[in-house]
Amino acid sequence: MKFEEQVPLADRTSIGLGGRARYFYAADTLEGLKTALREAHKQSLRVHILGGGSNTVFSDNGFDGLVLQMALKGRRVLSTQENTVLIEVAAAENWDQLVEWTGQQGWHGLECLSGIPGQVGAAPIQNIGAYGQEAGERITAVECLDRQTLEILRFSSAECGFSYRQSRFKGSDRDRFVITAITLQLPTDGDVQIRYPELARNISMQAEYSRSADLRTRLALIRRTVLQIRATKSMVLDASDPHSRSCGSWFMNPVLEQSEWQRVRERLASQGIHDLPVYTSNERYKLPAAFLIEAAGFTKGQRLYGVGISPRHALALVNYNGSSAELLELQQTIQQGVFDFCGLQLDVEPNWIS
Repeated sequence: MKFEEQVPLADRTSIGLGGRARYFYAADTLEGLKTALREAHKQSLRVHILGGGSNTVFSDNGFDGLVLQMALKGRRVLSTQENTVLIEVAAAENWDQLVEWTGQQGWHGLECLSGIPGQVGAAPIQNIGAYGQEAGERITAVECLDRQTLEILRFSSAECGFSYRQSRFKGSDRDRFVITAITLQLPTDGDVQIRYPELARNISMQAEYSRSADLRTRLALIRRTVLQIRATKSMVLDASDPHSRSCGSWFMNPVLEQSEWQRVRERLASQGIHDLPVYTSNERYKLPAAFLIEAAGFTKGQRLYGVGISPRHALALVNYNGSSAELLELQQTIQQGVFDFCGLQLDVEPNWIS
C-alpha cells in the first residue's frame, strides 16, 4: 500500500485551516481501511480518522502521521414495518443528503437536522443535534472497526452512551473505534413533533404547512425552514458566504446540576442579570453559551487578527484567512472571559488535531 504524501489539509475541512498531512489515504472499502491501519502500525505512524472535516481544526504545522479519510458509501433498507423503517447507512455518506432523502421517502425523525455538514459516521460520535432533535434518538445500532484488533463490532443504542453532544466514541472509547455504518429506525407515519420554539414559530407562519396533510410535504417544509434559519446564522456551508467558513457551533451549552445552577444564577444576579434563558429538564439546567459569551462582553463580528466571532451568531468562530493559532487564541480568550464572568468553563465542539 502506498500513501499519498504531503497532502494539504485545509481544503479538506469546512473551516479551511491547517498544514499538510505527512501521509494521506482515503479508504473506500473495509479491507482498504484495515490494510491502511496495519501499514500505519507497521510504520509506527500516528493515525487520525477524518470524516467530512466539518468539525475538525488541524494545526498550522499539519499532521505528522497518517490522515485516514473515511470513504465508505452506501445506504439500504433493512426492513419495513407498519409504522417504521430500518435503514443502514455507511459512514462516508453525506449527512444532509441522507436527511433530504429520508424526508423524500416520507420518513421522519431527522428533518430538524437538515443543513448539518459532514458525514454520517460523525453523527453518533458527538450525538449531533439541532432544533429539538438528536441523532441518538433514531440510531438503533452503530457498526465499528476496532482499531486494535481490526474486528467489526456492533453496539446497540444503549451501549453507545448517548447524551447531550456525547457518546462513548467521544468519551471513554475516544479514538478506539472507526465507525463504519449506522442503523436508523424512522417513523413512516404519525405526527411530526416540532419541539424547538424558534422553528415552531417559523412553521406556524406557513399556511401551507397547516393546510397540508401530506407527510412528505410537511417534512419538505420543515427542512426548508430549518435551512432558511440556519442560513440567516451562516450555519449552512456556502462558498459565497464568508461567515460560513467555520465549524458551526463552536461552544457547547453548559448543562448544570441544580446546585451549580443556583451558584451561577446568584453570581449573575449580583451583576444585575436576572432574566436568564434557561432550559430545564430532569432537574438539569441548560444555559445558552451564546448568551453567556455576549453577557461576558464579547460581540458578534468581533475580530482577532484573521479570525473572529461570526456577525450572525455568537457561537460560531470564523476563519477570515487567519491561522489555527489565531483561532485557538480567540477560543481561549472567550473561554477565559466567560469563566471570569460567571465561573463556567465552556467546552468546545470541534476537534483540535496537531
